[in-house]
Amino acid sequence: MLTQKFTKELFDDLGRSRSEQSVRSTDKTKKLFEVSLAALRDGGETFSDLGMKKPLSLPPNQNEEIEAKLAVVANQWSALQVAAEKLRVLEPASPEFEKALARVRDLNIKTLKNMNAAVGMLAAASAGKVSAMMTAEWLILIVVLAIGIWFSLLVSRAITQPLARVVEATGKIANGDLNIEIRQLKIDSRDEVGALANSFTTMVKVLRGLQQELTGMTDAAHAGQLDKRCDTRQFKGAWAGLLDGVNNITEQFSGPLIEASGYLDRISHGDIPEPIETEYRGDFNQIKDSVNRCVAAVNGLLDESGELIASAQRGRLDVRGETGRFEGSWQELIVGLNAIFDAIVEPVKGTRHMLQQLAEGDLSETMSGKFEGEFGMLQENVNSTILQLRETVGPIQEAADLINTASDEIVAGNSNLSARTEGQASSLEQTASSMEELTSTVRSNADSAQQANQLAASARQMAERGGDVVSHAVQAMNDINESSTRIAEIIGVINEIAFQTNLLALNASVEAARAGEQGRGFAVVATEVRNLAGRSATAAKEIKGLIEDSVNKVEAGSSLVNESGETLNEIMVGVKKVGDIIAEIAAASQEQSQGIDQVNQAVTSMDEMTQQNAALAEQTAAAAASMSEKADEMERLIGFFRLQPADESAA
Repeated sequence: MLTQKFTKELFDDLGRSRSEQSVRSTDKTKKLFEVSLAALRDGGETFSDLGMKKPLSLPPNQNEEIEAKLAVVANQWSALQVAAEKLRVLEPASPEFEKALARVRDLNIKTLKNMNAAVGMLAAASAGKVSAMMTAEWLILIVVLAIGIWFSLLVSRAITQPLARVVEATGKIANGDLNIEIRQLKIDSRDEVGALANSFTTMVKVLRGLQQELTGMTDAAHAGQLDKRCDTRQFKGAWAGLLDGVNNITEQFSGPLIEASGYLDRISHGDIPEPIETEYRGDFNQIKDSVNRCVAAVNGLLDESGELIASAQRGRLDVRGETGRFEGSWQELIVGLNAIFDAIVEPVKGTRHMLQQLAEGDLSETMSGKFEGEFGMLQENVNSTILQLRETVGPIQEAADLINTASDEIVAGNSNLSARTEGQASSLEQTASSMEELTSTVRSNADSAQQANQLAASARQMAERGGDVVSHAVQAMNDINESSTRIAEIIGVINEIAFQTNLLALNASVEAARAGEQGRGFAVVATEVRNLAGRSATAAKEIKGLIEDSVNKVEAGSSLVNESGETLNEIMVGVKKVGDIIAEIAAASQEQSQGIDQVNQAVTSMDEMTQQNAALAEQTAAAAASMSEKADEMERLIGFFRLQPADESAA
């Protein structure tokens, strides 16, 4: 029963999230099973109810076969727990899950069979002990009756004083006390009394032997050894017949009990045998009939439960067991199964109705009825789901309306933005075209300024070279002036030489005249010399005039050259300034050209970005239109759910 409860809680646990209450219930069942198993094996305290509120004390088990069976149950119980823990972590509907599920079912059935077998063995052992006690009491009664008869015979013949001890011993025997000293009964007389005493002594020995045999039978019966028999070889006559009768009685007891025990053991293992066909007498036949009725009741119960399980597996929860076929607890069991199905059907119907309503989009109802336990939790979960869906679908419907309105506004705004973006793109194209023309003009101006700068630089170089030439010319004029001055000085020297020469020639002429004919040739030479000196003086004079005139002209030319040099310097300074200005104009034109290029690039980039913006605006408009369609579709889908009853919605 505990393994069935544990397995039920395990499968219930697999069907839902592991709450703290379910974990505590499973752990409590495991604990009760383990405490009960330990009490059956070693003795001790356990409980007689599933709520663990009614303690029960069990004695230690002393049967090795039962001990071995309980050890098998303990091993299978441990394997069942391991398989159950493995099953919890596997994914439902997977091959591993199905394999582990079959393993749990197999271990559950085996554990249930072995546990039922152990309990059946314990019940059989207990039943054997009770039967042995009844047999012992019956045998003792027979012995007491036999001894009473003997006592009656002996007492009737007690006619002498020596028989007092026999009477006393007989009284002890009558009271069931066979611990009699044999030597106290020895009588030396050889008459009838002595013979009686000797016979009584022999009888006591026989009775003690009978007591030992019957005690052995009783102990064997208490130990469940129904194959134990009395040894009749040391007895004779009626005593041997008495022990044979005891053996026959034991045989008559053990036969049907062993067969009934075997049947019950097979039933406890789930092996339902055929009815007993052996014929017994009296009460033993009633035992056979009772076992056969138990077999029929179990078969009927299995048939009814199998039909209920098959119907439940086919989804037919309206099928119920026939209670009229059974009596007592069996009937109560079928009634309980029917009650279980009744308790299951109502929440299942309620859940099915709510799922049908949910499939139709109707969230206006909740699951009604009053359920308890897991079904109450199922009802609470279903209603929580419906309420949660209401709270979820309501805002989604509102959000769908808002999204639909916003998407329409976005579509209109994007259309307007697309039109304005296209206009801006057209304006930027015109601006870009004007900027290209302006760029071309600025580049042309920059090129002209660059050429003017080059020409100004060339003119400045030529002016510089002219200045250098004028400077050289002024220097040459100064040099000529100095040379003319020196020539004038030299000519003055030549003139003086000519004057001196003329004086010498004159003196020579005078001297030649004085010399007469001898001096005539010298006079001619002197004349010629004087002529040459005159001519030299005349030429020197002319040269001096020319040189003085040349010096004057050179001085005038030097003055003009100096003025030309100063003018050229002024021109060179002006040309340099003009060159610098033209260079600045060229640099500014170059910078302006670069700036215009950058502006042109920026305008071109703006034009491209505007084109992209226009394309994006068109895409956004298309996306907004698609979103609007999706919003309409979502609003239509969400509109499938009805959060209020139809009459309230109409109101």
